[in-house]
Amino acid sequence: MTPFRLLLLLAVLDAPVAASAQNSTVRVPGPNSSALRSPAVPKPLHPNWIFNPSDSVAKIRPTYWKEGAVVGGAVGAVGFGLMVGAICGLSESETGCTGKALLGGLVGGVVMAVPGALIGGLFPKAPRKAEHEAAE
Repeated sequence: MTPFRLLLLLAVLDAPVAASAQNSTVRVPGPNSSALRSPAVPKPLHPNWIFNPSDSVAKIRPTYWKEGAVVGGAVGAVGFGLMVGAICGLSESETGCTGKALLGGLVGGVVMAVPGALIGGLFPKAPRKAEHEAAE
């Protein structure tokens, strides 16, 4: 049997059976609606969200993401600088490792500032006294 005939046979066997007139309680489900099949409903353009932003942004509580970025950057700069300096010092051919250690510290500070900011963003700041009194 050729693959085409086998595919045709499987398609016929898998087809849904129509409900008979004698058994009206059996329902054959129709095709599901799709966003691709539904007619597009034109919506008017409303630029009001640009001029009247929602106040949901004001509800975001401040976090310690900036402080976390500074701490993570400092730890990364010192750690990577010392590591690159130590690795460069083990080399027999290199004599001056200061520039490489500074470059390693710079790269380490930039790289480790991102996880520091993400970790600092997990901790919300306590509300200030002026904000707390204004809310009451």
